[in-house]
Amino acid sequence: MKHSNTFFTKFIVLTLVASMALWSCKKEESTDPTTTLDQEVTNSSVETASEAQEEADKLESDINEIEKTFSTTINARTTEDTTVTFKRCASVTITKNTTAGTRTVAIDYGTGCTDSITSGGTLVTITRKGKVTIVYTGKWNALNTVSTTAFAGYSSTITKNGKTLSRTISGTRKVTNLSSITFNSNGLTGTPKFRYENNLTIELPAIDGDRPAATVTYISDKTKTWSKGFGSFSPFDDEFTVTGTFSGTNRKGVAYSAEIQEAVTHKTECWKSSIFMPVSGKVKYTTARGDATVDYGDGTCDRKVTVVINGNTYEYDAGQ
Repeated sequence: MKHSNTFFTKFIVLTLVASMALWSCKKEESTDPTTTLDQEVTNSSVETASEAQEEADKLESDINEIEKTFSTTINARTTEDTTVTFKRCASVTITKNTTAGTRTVAIDYGTGCTDSITSGGTLVTITRKGKVTIVYTGKWNALNTVSTTAFAGYSSTITKNGKTLSRTISGTRKVTNLSSITFNSNGLTGTPKFRYENNLTIELPAIDGDRPAATVTYISDKTKTWSKGFGSFSPFDDEFTVTGTFSGTNRKGVAYSAEIQEAVTHKTECWKSSIFMPVSGKVKYTTARGDATVDYGDGTCDRKVTVVINGNTYEYDAGQ
């Protein structure tokens, strides 16, 4: 079985790379004013949704790490409050309500709790502030357990190569366990599958003149399945598939809705080539400007994306 921290480290690396990529994105634009505006609205919707999902993924990674590290304490029958330390400086209080059968995990990052990770040979620091509270209806790894997450003054700041990206999050996040995950002498067993329902408001910083600071909304209902590689030692044989819908407002204040028409798939084998984008899947975006479909490819490890906006096709290569 995989080492306990492999899953969490992979998701942290993925989200950090995606976040930093936004600072150096290149845009391909048409010379036709109407087409250019359509592109800008689509670009903004795709990028804003990606930023929002990155924050959701980082939260998922942190919460998963807590669930794994303190699994016995969270699932214990004891009614006594337990306080442990997370990320070297965050205080985590675990409370069991025997009457309701619920478990509450309160994470307090205080005025700033800094952690670090090496991504591609570069040191990346993450500073979290505020509080995150998760309430579980039962044992966190049991089938049909629902966890609801709320935030109080929560923000995360990433620093890499002298650049800083800060985001503040409020709202709620609901996760339903659609699988049974067990721990035994052999490690983790099961096929992890979770439903994620986000209703978030996120304060985004300015990236450049085309992407000013903005407060955006992000509402999603997605199901993520660890479809391959869960039972092996290698961190590079995994596949994750995501289905569902999401909507919100982008940086330009334009409302969008999106549907994953073909499951979006990530392969960790691509990470060996520093490729962190999905390898396949199609997502349809709808705004007042029309429709756009983003096609991530045929499963090949590359950085190519095909976007069709109101019948016009554009090819993008994030590696150029």
